[in-house]
Amino acid sequence: TGVVVVGGGEYFGPAIIGIHMLRRSGSDLPVQVFVTDKSEYEDRLCKDYLPKLGAECLILADFIQDFEVTHYQLKSLAMLLSSFEHVLYLDSDSIPLLNPETELFAKEPYVSTGLVIWPDFWISTESPSFYTVVAFDEMPSNLPSASSEAGQLLINKRTHLKTLLLAVYYNIYGPQFYYPLLSQGALGQGDKETFMAAAMVLDAPYYRVKTGVKAIGRKDGIEKKGSGMIQVDPFVDFQKQGGDKSDQPRAAFIHANTPKMNAGHLVDEGDLFTVTDHKPLRLWGSREEQIKEFGLDLEKTIWELVLQTGCELADVIREWS
Repeated sequence: TGVVVVGGGEYFGPAIIGIHMLRRSGSDLPVQVFVTDKSEYEDRLCKDYLPKLGAECLILADFIQDFEVTHYQLKSLAMLLSSFEHVLYLDSDSIPLLNPETELFAKEPYVSTGLVIWPDFWISTESPSFYTVVAFDEMPSNLPSASSEAGQLLINKRTHLKTLLLAVYYNIYGPQFYYPLLSQGALGQGDKETFMAAAMVLDAPYYRVKTGVKAIGRKDGIEKKGSGMIQVDPFVDFQKQGGDKSDQPRAAFIHANTPKMNAGHLVDEGDLFTVTDHKPLRLWGSREEQIKEFGLDLEKTIWELVLQTGCELADVIREWS
């Protein structure tokens, strides 16, 4: 059991924040950080810093030769090639808020399905032609209305090896064929629909979280801008579907994508100050809102880690130099 992250270049900075938060959750699960090739492998970071956090760097090119891997293909290949049977995949900018061992892997719906997928903001836009390609008689009528978001994903490779292999196939041929079929050019087109599609085609069990993704953002003095998305605890979501309406699902991840919590680029990306009077902005809402949502001032905690890692790695991460 372990955590898989795709790193390298600009993805190292936010990935390290996520690994620190994983440790603060109480988890000691090993982490495998995949990079595309040797040019993305950074000796000081991979040999000195990350092992202290229980993480190691792996190079995809060591496993796969004579094949050029593109951005969206990395995720499925990293999960397939990792040494873990039970995998929590995290995008570099997806920050875990719960201990995966006790709160995700050990509970429903993961225990019974072995595959948990979260929703995106956008409506599902797959083409009916996809179902012709996969030899379905018709387009299924019970599909979720929202598309999927693959910034985080839980998978049991023992029970879902065929699912993962088919997802890899969809991603290898994704840019030319399957991404347009599954998204038709919609926002976020890429690998995000391939995992549920693979499970559905194989009639394999999976759970799609029903609670919608929640947006968080900041007000710059003129308009409100999105800063990230909250994905909820699948266990509480699963209980709600079973008739227990007592609890609203708590946050399990915050996908902090705009801006990414990268100490080397946060200032460059801008939007940290109000437009009108240039005062510092809170990116994820007020302190009171965050304490209500997360049980702590999460943004303060993350900024402390950004400051810490920025100082520790200022002359270590090549991309920050």
